[in-house]
Amino acid sequence: MGGPALYLAEWALENTHIFTGSVLSLSPCVCVLSLTVLELGSGVGFTGIAVCRSCSPTRYVFSDCHLSVLHRLRDNVQLNGLDNQNSPRVSVSVEDLDWDAVTEKQLREIGATTVIAADGLGLHARSHLVELQ
Repeated sequence: MGGPALYLAEWALENTHIFTGSVLSLSPCVCVLSLTVLELGSGVGFTGIAVCRSCSPTRYVFSDCHLSVLHRLRDNVQLNGLDNQNSPRVSVSVEDLDWDAVTEKQLREIGATTVIAADGLGLHARSHLVELQ
């Protein structure tokens, strides 16, 4: 394993605060800051698995648009104990997202607070992408 996914995983492990949901105690209430990470072009899931196991985001959304890649990705997520039955710390999903056809509704439903991509070759700017708020 090498290349962009390895470098992004290494950077994430050096910057865990960016990917960690946290709890604030603001008297008289406790507020939980929810953190949803969307990874574009997750491939086999190397980066996302490292982030989920080391950083504890509230929710992690792996995404890709190739059917064979999605099957392998789902297998790797399950093999690494990150399916929702085995990982109560982080809610994980694998989504089929084609950036040529993604809708604003899909992006809003994901509700990402952080978006990452290890290899952006296929992610050139598109006029129909929206700013996530």
